[in-house]
Order: sequence, then C-alpha cells, then structure tokens
Amino acid sequence: MVGKDIPLGMVLVDRIPTGEIVQSHIPGRWPVTTRVIRLGGLEQTNMNTFERNIYIHGTPLEHLLGKPASGGCIRMKAIDVIELFDAIKVGTKIYISETSFAQL
Repeated sequence: MVGKDIPLGMVLVDRIPTGEIVQSHIPGRWPVTTRVIRLGGLEQTNMNTFERNIYIHGTPLEHLLGKPASGGCIRMKAIDVIELFDAIKVGTKIYISETSFAQL
C-alpha cells in the first residue's frame, strides 16, 4: 500500500510519488494517482497479479470508470480510493467481482 498522506491527485510512477498533481484528464496520459493498493491474487487464474503490478488505484480519468481501460488494474475516483485505503491494511483480503455490490 503506497500513498498514505500524499495529496489527492498526485501521480505515482512505479509506486513512487512524483510530486506532480493532476486534476483531470490529460490527453495521452493514463496516470496512476492518489493511492496504490497492490494486489496479490489467491486463485489459480490470478496468482500472478503481484508480479504484474496489478493495483487498485486512483485515476483522473473518471469518465472511463466502469469501462475496460487498463491492463488489469481497478481504477477508482480519488476520494473513493482514499476511503478504501484508509479502511484496510496490508494483508486484507479483497473480493473482486463483476457483480455490483447492490446485486449481492
């Protein structure tokens, strides 16, 4: 888990805060922002997620949320990823489903 206490919208490259803060969509860029929760899969089909650097992370591209637009990461609104980040700790099991929470 990376990004505790960094400003909302700060860009992280290779999980390192860069100091750059982005507010909204920047054409040609797909930055990881605000917080990074690096995932480690527990099922046979996703056991390589840690090595592949699959994250839950913030994005300034909120208009693309809910649509496939990454190589496997789960992108969230900055404010939402901060709330999730603050609610969990390293080792917390997270269940990821294609079914919406409202349908569970």
